[in-house]
Amino acid sequence: MNVNWEKKCIFLCHPFTGEKDITEYFGKIGFTRHYFSNNSEDKTLDRRKHSNRFLFPWTYDDFKLIVSVDNPYRRIVNEYKRFSHINWDLKSKTNQELFERFNQKFKEMFVDDLFMVDRLNRDKEGVYNFLLPYDFSQKSPDYIIRLENLVEDINKIDILDHVSHDFHLVNQLDISDKFKDVFSYEHARVIYKVHRHIFDLMGYDPFSFTTQDLSHKERVHFIHY
Repeated sequence: MNVNWEKKCIFLCHPFTGEKDITEYFGKIGFTRHYFSNNSEDKTLDRRKHSNRFLFPWTYDDFKLIVSVDNPYRRIVNEYKRFSHINWDLKSKTNQELFERFNQKFKEMFVDDLFMVDRLNRDKEGVYNFLLPYDFSQKSPDYIIRLENLVEDINKIDILDHVSHDFHLVNQLDISDKFKDVFSYEHARVIYKVHRHIFDLMGYDPFSFTTQDLSHKERVHFIHY
């Protein structure tokens, strides 16, 4: 867990939401990684030493919650590219190949609306927990850091004692449209259904997974799946 005990705030992050740049800065202003094991001391946050765990029960009622977010379609595609054994940046790799391999990889998980993934990841950090959304049923975020507006959103967090910091690597963050046309229609609507509160909260376009013009019927079936 990423926490600032003095300021009484917790930072939750998905992979590929700018979390490395955020935790590098947060480590300078009092944030530590807290280990739930009694034998482990908290460690100062940095780019490598932070937690992506976000499914633990919320028992910190008097703490503020900070979360980092990105379009769920882009975030999930980028995470797939990271752990895939294929280097998708090679010019020889085609979008069609990415589309086929990506959807085949997650076919069994998407078919049950991520129930299997959710069940496996609620008790521990699992390999595929990045497919799941934040759970705001117990606690809504007090501050949201958007990938595309990372530095500005950090500076708006008024409960922190901000210091000068060079966010020199933020220009390497992927805020491109390369995630489009990777999800199949069927799999994208599962992600939208499960992440709908994130789409609604942030105003992300439910149909941003594709560059194709969907018919009115396809859009209705997608939204009401």
